[in-house]
Amino acid sequence: MIPHQGEQKKAVTFTAPELHRDGSFVFSRFTYARDAVSNNYKILRSPIESAKGGDSPGDLVLELEGDGYVLLPVKYSGVCGTDVDRRFLPYPLPQIIGHEVVALLPDTSPPHHVVIEINSSHRARASSNPPHPTPTPVSFSSCPFCSPAPVFTSPHMDTQCPDRITLGINVLPGGFAPYVLAPINNIVPLPVDQTVFPVMAGALVEPFAAALQAVDATGVKKGARVAVLGTRRLGLLLVAALKAYRSSRYPSDSTAFTISALSRHDHLLRLSSLLGADLPTLVSPSIPSAILGTFDLVFDTTASPDGLMDAARLVKRGGVVHVKTTNGQEVAGVKYLTAAVVDEIAIVPWDPLNITASEKAHSSSTCYDDPLDFTWAHELNSGTDTDGAPPSLRPNPVVYSAPTVPASVLAHIRSTGRTVFQCSFEVAWDLVDPASGGGRDLKEKGAVYGRFDLAVVTETEQIDRIVRPKGAEVEIALVRPRGAILVLPTSPSAPAPAPTPASTPSPPPTSTHPDLATRLHTVPFHLHTSRCGDFHRAVSLLSQNGGDVAKRVLNMVTDVVPLSDIDTALRRAGGREEGVVKVVVDCGSG
Repeated sequence: MIPHQGEQKKAVTFTAPELHRDGSFVFSRFTYARDAVSNNYKILRSPIESAKGGDSPGDLVLELEGDGYVLLPVKYSGVCGTDVDRRFLPYPLPQIIGHEVVALLPDTSPPHHVVIEINSSHRARASSNPPHPTPTPVSFSSCPFCSPAPVFTSPHMDTQCPDRITLGINVLPGGFAPYVLAPINNIVPLPVDQTVFPVMAGALVEPFAAALQAVDATGVKKGARVAVLGTRRLGLLLVAALKAYRSSRYPSDSTAFTISALSRHDHLLRLSSLLGADLPTLVSPSIPSAILGTFDLVFDTTASPDGLMDAARLVKRGGVVHVKTTNGQEVAGVKYLTAAVVDEIAIVPWDPLNITASEKAHSSSTCYDDPLDFTWAHELNSGTDTDGAPPSLRPNPVVYSAPTVPASVLAHIRSTGRTVFQCSFEVAWDLVDPASGGGRDLKEKGAVYGRFDLAVVTETEQIDRIVRPKGAEVEIALVRPRGAILVLPTSPSAPAPAPTPASTPSPPPTSTHPDLATRLHTVPFHLHTSRCGDFHRAVSLLSQNGGDVAKRVLNMVTDVVPLSDIDTALRRAGGREEGVVKVVVDCGSG
């Protein structure tokens, strides 16, 4: 139970570290205070030195709608790869970061601990008002991301609300602090029985939910070979999520598909076995040639530009590479790949006609044969693996075409009954720009979210123009979240290049990697992405069988560091020291 407003403290003052753009942390004094007149929370900051000699609470940093948030003391906050790379992301700094938060409900006995979903949307705040600051004021009732999901759309779309701010990442102060302001509908209780669900395991709920989101988005067919590349924090949790997915979807078949964990470190392979990997595989000093091109689905969690290229060498023709990490760096000529991950946008080859019927039947892209029917696996009304019923695919009614797309391709799209807009990127932006009607014309054509359902391009550079048409400062893509960019080969009628032989050596440095458009058609493969997941489902799966999964993932925690030593926590988490896997910051409450 969430405490009533009257049970909360009206104001707290504490010291906490803020991350700055140079990667350093500076401790400041903060006050989170409920204003008696507006009822809003005001977040005030002052340097510790100036606080010693005066009564001023400091400068106003942020004001949040009071009824939309609950002030909670923080027990633990896990360190994520996003925290390590936070300074590279295009969000304001300084900020209190940390988003894998375990908090405590005040005045509960025994103590009731909770976790906090990170996206502060209209639904999360139970409010029709935008947060402060807001790029696109939209009322709750009219926000298509926060209102009940219409047919043929993904559930939980409020995590993509354009008015959201994000705990510890974008604007909303995070969990590396003694207190946190939690969006009122994002507070998810943990089991009270700590013998079933140890409290510290709560620091792994957010990344475990993200791992589940990746598995759900793509789906895994019976008989598939699945690899997790980069079995550190997120990678290990993906192994655990794959095992949990297999147990729930195929309860009578523990070998429905195989899970391979690929790592350069023996201690991580031992952990991956504990968490559910069937085939732990050492890939040091290089990836064994025998496994190149053998996997239906590869999850890349390396947070490295080289990782995507390695994943492309591991996947079968027609398979899926699923990118999970957000490192803010250019990859294979795509500047905004991290933004595509944040928006959960897929990038797929337009016409994989070189895939044989046998390859298509065993491909892990279980939801669609034609890229124009791109769909997330868990959107389907009924699965094809258990009851034989045909899936219900997205209609994807409105498609953007880059100016370089040939007329024959446009004619094919129109022959399917879809509406195609072929125009410049500038004109396309005018159609989706919230300041110019918020996609009104596109909605009239059936685009539920006021953006294009799909985009078709011919060049890698055009992928960036789709994902961030106005640059990093404006976080709106031409394509809807969880949509797809379809990439044509240089000559749509020409056959794709031959697949890379298994004996091909490791790829050269990133600067000489093939660009993404070329790579997609060389293999070819589908590039999927995903972001945040369902915390309720994550807690439920972690709690099954007496908390067996929660206890297993707790073995990942190798370091517990006090908040006062935050620099050490980030350094340990961001390094490659043997024996260090998951670092958790003890924030001191409860």
